Amino acid sequence: MNDAMDCSVKTVVIQPTPRSDEETLWQSGELGYHSPEALTQTLVMIIVKHLKIRSSQAHRFVSTSNQK
Repeated sequence: MNDAMDCSVKTVVIQPTPRSDEETLWQSGELGYHSPEALTQTLVMIIVKHLKIRSSQAHRFVSTSNQK
């Protein structure tokens, strides 16, 4: 993967991937649905990008009742 994860703290914080890097990841096959690993990375990227959930702690508190 890339340097998007900051593992220096107890809670993992993921930074959004820049658009140019995202295109490269799609073209290289790192993102997609052709393997379980690629699908997992794609879902994490979508969650970070669109839902703005950037820490594992924030992810634990997500529920459908929090959505408007």
